[in-house]
Amino acid sequence: MSDPAFENLSDVTEGRSAPPLRPQSPTLDPVPGRDELAFYVTADIPALVKGLVSFSMSLQNKTALQTGRTPSMVTSVLNRRRRAARQWLEAVAAGRCDQETLGTLPKTWGPALAGTGPGPRAAVTTTRKCLDYIHGACTALIFDAPDENLVPRAKALIALETTLSAHLHSVMQLTQTSSVRIES
Repeated sequence: MSDPAFENLSDVTEGRSAPPLRPQSPTLDPVPGRDELAFYVTADIPALVKGLVSFSMSLQNKTALQTGRTPSMVTSVLNRRRRAARQWLEAVAAGRCDQETLGTLPKTWGPALAGTGPGPRAAVTTTRKCLDYIHGACTALIFDAPDENLVPRAKALIALETTLSAHLHSVMQLTQTSSVRIES
């Protein structure tokens, strides 16, 4: 059985020019190292959910919190944010970069955490800040203890950064395609 990657190797070794490589879109699913990422992050998802919801609420209510007034939160809104945070963090921990996940983030999870409603454009800033929060919190979980062999932790970090970069790309891509400006 011949490997298609080495099919034209004889052309190069015999002095003939090899055909040009065709660019292929990289496949992000499955993300390499996602098992290691799940190992280090999955057990702490409840704490991450609580922190992410608190962080997103502080972004939304920044002025009220600075004046010392803590706004009351309706339980259903809080539960929606918790559900969105849990689903997003489970997707991150599993290293999911499939089309369903990349479509759900900017349309559902991001706006739910931002408290902006269904419009993805209004939630971009909050979603990007939440991505930074998730990156920092998960990186801290991955490197929470010294270890003689850092290779599994490095694989987990690569999986985390690959996953979050795909998530960020989906948020930015959706907003760029929906940023049609209407001038009157």
